[in-house]
Amino acid sequence: MGDDGGCVFCALIASGGARWVHRGADAVAFLPLPSSELAPGHTLVVPRVHCIGVLDAPADVLAATMRLAQDVARAMTRALGATGVVLLNASG
Repeated sequence: MGDDGGCVFCALIASGGARWVHRGADAVAFLPLPSSELAPGHTLVVPRVHCIGVLDAPADVLAATMRLAQDVARAMTRALGATGVVLLNASG
C-alpha cells in the first residue's frame, strides 16, 4: 500500500471514468475496455485503496474485495447463464 505510483486502477477510480458494475465503499467493479475483454462478463474487481496485490492488502480490504468478487460472480452466472467463473489475481 502507500503511494500509487501512477497506478492505472487508482487513476480510474479517482476519475470516475469507468464502465461501472458496482461502486462500494471498500471495493469497485468495472468492465475492461472493449478491446481488452477476455470473455463475456469479464469484470475487474479492485479495492479502493492502492494495493499491489494480496501480498500487501490489509485483511479487511482483501475481504471486502473478495466479497464483491463473489457478488459479481453470482450476478454473472445468473445474467449470462454461466456454469462457472474464473477468478484471476495478479499481484505485482
